[in-house]
Amino acid sequence: GATALTIAVDAVDIAMLSATGTADATTFLRGDNAWAAAGGGKVLQLTSDSSTSDESTTSSSAVATSHTISITPTAASNKIVVTLGGGSLGSDNGAKTGFAYIHRSAPSTATFGSINNRVYAASSNITSPCALTIVDVSASTAVHTYELMISADSGGTCRFNQHNDTSYMVAWEIDES
Repeated sequence: GATALTIAVDAVDIAMLSATGTADATTFLRGDNAWAAAGGGKVLQLTSDSSTSDESTTSSSAVATSHTISITPTAASNKIVVTLGGGSLGSDNGAKTGFAYIHRSAPSTATFGSINNRVYAASSNITSPCALTIVDVSASTAVHTYELMISADSGGTCRFNQHNDTSYMVAWEIDES
């Protein structure tokens, strides 16, 4: 049978290892016996915005709200994760739907994932939570500006933060190296 080998604490130091690379406070020993820097997935920066603005539109085309956030990536290969949460979304009645989108207006335009809400009552006082998350790969180090946009079914009214809820928009730059 196999028996366990016990090595005394501090019996092996870095100089005794035959690992390749440089050992320091920013590296770790990989399974292939090489020292390496941790890579990918690190949050490099974060920006945020909050709003309590009651906003609405009757447009069936997406219109900008006051929710805007900007972030400047440090490398073109990094990803930007943008989330929106805490707000509410509703429509003016059960026959119409309100829509919310995250839109990048710079450095180039793109519209990302949407959510929609149809209030199942003939009331403009009923809303539901609004939460969106997108991952952007624009391959640029220019300033990235994101905004919340809303639209409504034709003949309806989309309401965002109707009851002066507090909504948050957050952008993270994620290291992809």
